[in-house]
Amino acid sequence: MVYFLFADWTQEQVKTWICSFFDESVAQKFVEEEIDGQALLSKRLEEDSTLEKLGVTTIGKKERFSRELMVIKPVVNGKYSSLAKLFSNLLFSSTFNASIAKIKASSAIFWQGGG
Repeated sequence: MVYFLFADWTQEQVKTWICSFFDESVAQKFVEEEIDGQALLSKRLEEDSTLEKLGVTTIGKKERFSRELMVIKPVVNGKYSSLAKLFSNLLFSSTFNASIAKIKASSAIFWQGGG
């Protein structure tokens, strides 16, 4: 299986990721603003004004984006996140929908302190 570091994602791969939790219109704004994997590393991306420009306008959507970003970030507390590795390996596989369900299930366990 190929390991895709999210920092190496193209704009289209970022769009695919965004579409897994937001609608196409939000994903398209990420493409229009040329957001690729490197741009996902930017602290600017987490600012309210930037998120609003990208169509992430409500507090709920901003929190959702923040949670989803935490799942794919490769380093958490100085260690590679197993969720990030799992997500990266599965995101662009032929079983995309099943993979997303696994990630969301793992993420729920992680956020409850079990992972």
